[in-house]
Amino acid sequence: MPAPIKPTANKIKLYLIKPAYKDFMKILKDPAAAALRSTVLPGIGTLYYKQSFPQTPEWLKDFFENHPALHLGDFKVSSTSAVLLVEQKIKTDSRIFALTFGGGRHLLHEFATEGRFGLITTLNIVEPAGLRSMIKTTLSANPKISAEQVSRASDTKDFQINIEQDIVESITGSNTHPDFGKIISGKDALSVTGKITAKTLSPFLKKIFLLYSKKDYRTNFKWIDQIQEIKDSKLIDQLNSILLDGINKVIDIPLWMAVPEIIDWSDFNGFKYSNRKTDDLHEDLDLEVYISAKGGKPISYDDLKHDIVSCWRESKDNSVLQWSVFKCLNSELTHGIDLYFLDKGKWYKLERSFVKEVKKVVAEIKIYPKVLPDFKHKDEGDYNLALATSLKALLLDARNVPYGGGASKIEVCDILTPQQEFFHIKKYGGSSTLSHLFAQGFVSGELFASDSIFREKVKKHLSVGPPYNAFFSKDRPAIHQYKVIYGVITASKKGISIPFFSQVTLKNYKRILEGYGYTLYLAEIKNINPPSKPPKKKKAVKP
Repeated sequence: MPAPIKPTANKIKLYLIKPAYKDFMKILKDPAAAALRSTVLPGIGTLYYKQSFPQTPEWLKDFFENHPALHLGDFKVSSTSAVLLVEQKIKTDSRIFALTFGGGRHLLHEFATEGRFGLITTLNIVEPAGLRSMIKTTLSANPKISAEQVSRASDTKDFQINIEQDIVESITGSNTHPDFGKIISGKDALSVTGKITAKTLSPFLKKIFLLYSKKDYRTNFKWIDQIQEIKDSKLIDQLNSILLDGINKVIDIPLWMAVPEIIDWSDFNGFKYSNRKTDDLHEDLDLEVYISAKGGKPISYDDLKHDIVSCWRESKDNSVLQWSVFKCLNSELTHGIDLYFLDKGKWYKLERSFVKEVKKVVAEIKIYPKVLPDFKHKDEGDYNLALATSLKALLLDARNVPYGGGASKIEVCDILTPQQEFFHIKKYGGSSTLSHLFAQGFVSGELFASDSIFREKVKKHLSVGPPYNAFFSKDRPAIHQYKVIYGVITASKKGISIPFFSQVTLKNYKRILEGYGYTLYLAEIKNINPPSKPPKKKKAVKP
């Protein structure tokens, strides 16, 4: 009689399916579901998988051009993707779970899984002082995804969390539950290690769901809910409707595309707005390129959900990452009295007190008292030259100063006046443009106030004469005599309109610059250039 197989510790990657998805085929990504094979495992679930075939890497053809000295049969790659769908009865209800193997997560419809299932489960059983790593997104004009890992287990203080702007997406740490190994990790999926097999799956799923349902995490991680994900389907529909109006140019809202997760740029080959090998690769994501690819027809919500963005690696022939277009969209909009932000396919409501405080601080910035000339020039460079002439000031636009080693260069300002005014001027171009403008003024202002070496380098590199050479002395200047002026060129009749997360950037820089002693101003520059008219379409001539 053969000895019984001893259970081994298996790494489990588990997703919880939303209650609205009852049909297994709708849980799977369409059209991939049609090409999948499946096997029913009685008493367990249904395994869906893609049949694997060895393939010759594309780089042999593209780079080596199938060189005759190479034996093509020696170079083969293959990958495996499978997902086990299990319907588990829990008390009087039942829920569907998905266990993924290999690249199996790419077989799941991304809207079918419960967001933060793995994260909340992990927070309920992780050791609060045993955190090892964290992935978070900082909501801003240019949202930043960061992954942090500490060498020794610690609590949240070592991860520098900003509860007003950070969305924690993933946490890994020491597990307090005896059945699930020493380390637990959670994002949308839960990753645990335990002596779990297909035969012992049912009690494991019940136990996990019970842990997920608890609110214990609020004792040590209450701040995790500071930025609230919207769950109300009616409100989500309203926000999506506004989003579509923005995409289809019915209204003007901050809107852009971004990669929704950390990728390895050193092994990056390009993006496609499909998963077809024959389509063109793009170096970056661009909403206008996607819209153009749709042939000018209005974009629908179904388009955003089903159209694919794929990320292609140099080292593999197949796209290794792909997301819906919707998951790659970012937007910021006001609805009612609240401000909402779209990130990675989820809508978030920002805390009202936070929004109110940011707007209050920005509203306190002084308006520059002098009327600046209108913008009727070819570009910013021409305007800066004309403004410097009218102010009898020093033009420093594009005259960068090497500083900090390597290729680092600092632009002191666009225009420096004898009245000790640093002008930074930019044509309005949305959140990222304004945030860049505010950062430019901050970096220059901080170095000018605090770094004598920088001041000396400016004087030497730019060869500035009187009275400006006296500004850049080795001795610390009297900063309270200096002004930082952000000039925004805008065609809007409503004046300067700063997107919220650019206001957050400005608020933070204002606090630091005013701490040095500067006086900050905002200056509106009216753009009176007529908008360029599209060429008239020629009427078709009848034969």
